Formats: sequence, structure tokens, C-alpha cells
Amino acid sequence: MKMSIVFVILLMMPCLSMADVSDYLILNEIGSYRIIKETIHPITKKIVMRDGYTIEEEHAGVSLASIHFNVDHNDTTYGTYYESDVADLGVRVQITQHAGADSDQWLMHEIEDAYRDGNDKEGRLGLLTQGTRIRDIDGNKIIGMRGGGYNWVSNSILVDVSYTDLYGTKPEPLEILKAYLAKYPSSMILTDTEFKSATHNEKWIKDEMGRRLWITGKWLEAHGAGTAELKDTLYNTYKSLEVFLRYREKYFEVGAIDHIREIYAFKKEGQVAGMQAKAQELDQWWQLNKNEEITLP
Repeated sequence: MKMSIVFVILLMMPCLSMADVSDYLILNEIGSYRIIKETIHPITKKIVMRDGYTIEEEHAGVSLASIHFNVDHNDTTYGTYYESDVADLGVRVQITQHAGADSDQWLMHEIEDAYRDGNDKEGRLGLLTQGTRIRDIDGNKIIGMRGGGYNWVSNSILVDVSYTDLYGTKPEPLEILKAYLAKYPSSMILTDTEFKSATHNEKWIKDEMGRRLWITGKWLEAHGAGTAELKDTLYNTYKSLEVFLRYREKYFEVGAIDHIREIYAFKKEGQVAGMQAKAQELDQWWQLNKNEEITLP
């Protein structure tokens, strides 16, 4: 999981006024934290943030790691950076405004994906990363890790507050968190106990399997409508079906390797019809088996 503050070259949007950006970001001091007006990339020495904010279009924010489907819409991420000499801490804030498309049904699920194991090397595929917790601040529930940052959903907006405190010796940026929670109250409702329960873990795993089939269907639909390139469609359908197959192997004990080889061949050979047929086969299996009980590690 990406928890450290990383500077990237961002697309600037000069057509937006400071007033427009301030609809999303707090562009002034927050307690002991001052806003940074300009930052320089440590390697390229190029300016990567000017006027105290950055804007990226066609970007899904924290849900990007979950392969958020956005072919049929644009999401916009607004970012800024604060520093406090008192806390000796730098904090990055990113606000992603989602477009209200069909994909938004998965926002709560996708934000959680960033805190779950994405492979089975330690036998924990889909389970929460150690140290993840639900934090309650003034009645608002947010997800995160002490020393790394927090995320939450506020209707169709994703909020990402990240910082680095490797040894846990610095104060949490509560001033920042409270200020942005006042602006974007959390829509999250699970308590920490509910969040870590076997019931929720099983639900999330099954939802992820269903979501991967849904993403596959959306890409194939977009390709059929002429709005998605063949290469992009095959890559994303392959990735989503591969994840589905690995979850099915782990929790339903159905071998995956032969099926993965089959869809890889479809991707390599440009066979969208083969990929579509496989997706239909797996969806039929899922409809018959999704209500079966699974055993968590």
C-alpha cells in the first residue's frame, strides 16, 4: 500500500480560479499547519505544484489501485500539501470528486481495497493489512493506519490524508483531519469491531469477486460500443478475471492456473470474443455459487 508522500508531475488546470479550487481544498493555514505554495521534485528539480494546489483529471484518487472503472466518465483529483514546524510533519491531502456514474456504487468497497492484501504470499488474500483500523473522530468514521494516513468517503467524494511517521513518535494531524471532516463528513458507518469481523471480511471478499466480473462486463460493453480500445479492454478484463480466479481458488477451492493461462492467451492473441465467452462462463458459475459459505484463514 502506498502510504508515503510521493511527488509526481501533475496536470495543471489554469482555467480554474482559486475560488473553484477552494470549493474542494482548504487553501489557508489549518492550526499549526501552513499550506505549501510551491514544491520542487527532488530529482528532476521541476516545479510540481504551484499556487498551493494540483489538479488531475481522469484520476480516481485512492481507488485507482482498485482498477476503478472510469471509461464512461471523468473523475477529478485536487491535491495540496501542508507542513507544521510544531509537529515536524508534512501532510498531503487529495480530494477526488467522482462523477456520479455507475462505478460510484463501489467507492466504499474500493477505498477499503487499499488496506487489504492483494496477493496470497502469506495466505491472507483479501484480508485486512495489520494495523488497519476504523477511527472515530467527532462521530465521523475513517479508515487508515496510525503513522501513514486516513481515507474516507463523503457521498461521491474520496478524501485521502496521508503522512509519514515511521516510528509513531509524532502527533497525528488531527487539525487537518478535523478540518476536512467538517468540510466532508464521512459516509462510513461501520465500527472498528464490525469492520474487522468475519462477517464483514466474507462480505468484502465476495463483493470483490462480484466487482471484478462487473468491471470485466463494463470493459467489454465499452469495447462493443466503440469507446474502449481493444488493447485496453483485453488488459483490464484479463487483470480483473485473474483476480476473480485467484479468489475463487483461495476461497472456493477451484483451481485457477489453467483458466489464467487461457485468458492470458486471449489477451496475447487479441481474442476479445474468447475473453467475453470466458467472462460469461465465470459469471454463470458465480451466480450458482456466490451464496456458498467460505472459510477465512
